Amino acid sequence: MEKTSAAVAQYERLEGRRAGLETAFSLVFGMVAMLLVLTSVRVGLTMATRLATPIVRLIDAAERVRSGDLDARVDEEDIADEIGLLSRAFNRMSDQLSTQRQDLMDANRELDERRRFTETVLAGVSAGVIGLDRHGRIHLPNRSASDLVGRPLDERIGEELPAVLPELAEAV
Repeated sequence: MEKTSAAVAQYERLEGRRAGLETAFSLVFGMVAMLLVLTSVRVGLTMATRLATPIVRLIDAAERVRSGDLDARVDEEDIADEIGLLSRAFNRMSDQLSTQRQDLMDANRELDERRRFTETVLAGVSAGVIGLDRHGRIHLPNRSASDLVGRPLDERIGEELPAVLPELAEAV
């Protein structure tokens, strides 16, 4: 009887400890699960940042180009993925736009110089000269031409010559 009572007491004592061990094991299991979830979230955020950062840089550079800054470039990483190819293509496009813009500005500057030269030459000519565009509209009259026809031709730039001076319609 004593042995049975001692065995029952020992069983009850072990049963009480078992509940504590189960609770401790559940807490350890929960902590490990939380650490795994947090690690997974951290890895996911890191991967998302690595994917999004080059795209954000590309969007920022595109906005700068849209606002007129043709010197905007994207850092080209040595990665041979689609984003790297897109970055290199964007930089080539920006280079071409910048070059074309400079060429247009140079051509415009040259045209302005030619126009000023032509105006200077025409101002010094005593004969009446009326410059026309290819559609027969007055483009560049000199003062002598206005004096000869008796009308201020500077005010009629852009109008067709036959409408301004019908007597010259046959000549045009």
